[in-house]
Amino acid sequence: MSRPLSGVLVLLACGLMPAGCNRAPSNPVAGDEARLSASAHSEMQQKAWQQLRLGYDAFKKQELDSAMSCADEALRLDNNEDPALTAKALVLRSLVYNLRKDHERAVAEATKAIQAKKDAPYAYFARARAHEWKEQYQMAADDLTQAIALTPVGPQQASFYEFRAKCYRVLGQEEKARGDERRAQELGS
Repeated sequence: MSRPLSGVLVLLACGLMPAGCNRAPSNPVAGDEARLSASAHSEMQQKAWQQLRLGYDAFKKQELDSAMSCADEALRLDNNEDPALTAKALVLRSLVYNLRKDHERAVAEATKAIQAKKDAPYAYFARARAHEWKEQYQMAADDLTQAIALTPVGPQQASFYEFRAKCYRVLGQEEKARGDERRAQELGS
């Protein structure tokens, strides 16, 4: 009468455990689970980006509660995996707080976005917007300087120059304001 093979012997026979090892590996199908895990991760990222797009669409319609909920859900799904997604979701939260006139929280969210992705010009722009609302024009101009430095030459950069020119004008720095306006025109704003 033959006995059924023990679990360890089955693993040895199938090549899932090297000979000489006296215990079964903790995860004999790690490759399959890793592929499934990567697939699930990818699906979560797609859902997070979808939530973020929905949030920005809601923001454009001035549906602030919906925009905030979508940003929160995107952050939950992302779990700080993708710095770009994290930063963009935090920027959306910052923009919503600005429209709700909660400018302290808007600055805090934009600052978190910068920490998540230091090379994200949109995060500096969002914080500049919050500083503008708080009438902290020098701080806004400083953030716009960072946004300009991080943005490729073109229309987006031109809009940052225009915004910074307005800040300089309020600060009484006419020469800098005119210089930024000229640069914005050169870039085709």
